[in-house]
Amino acid sequence: MQGRGTSDQQQPWGSSRACDSLGNLDAALQGHPAIEQAKGMLKLAFGLDDHDALELLAGMSHDTGTDMRDVAQTLVERVTGAASASTVKSVSARVLEEWNRLKET
Repeated sequence: MQGRGTSDQQQPWGSSRACDSLGNLDAALQGHPAIEQAKGMLKLAFGLDDHDALELLAGMSHDTGTDMRDVAQTLVERVTGAASASTVKSVSARVLEEWNRLKET
């Protein structure tokens, strides 16, 4: 009878099967709205792509010892809470203007 060892082949978290790539992490976190919103904010604010935005979130999570979903939720709440009414109106007007321009082309 084989013992209940913890070889890399038996455990999905073992070093040979570790899912430490950002691609796998991104796939695992799909569907978490706060993470997607935070990535979007980081992409817009810093001109990042999906990979780099996720890497930045992962770094913040690691540096603070906080779950990535909590980091993302805090970022979203602070950014959206900080937006003044005039900023929201300005951004909304700009989005509507661009939307109309796209429809014309």
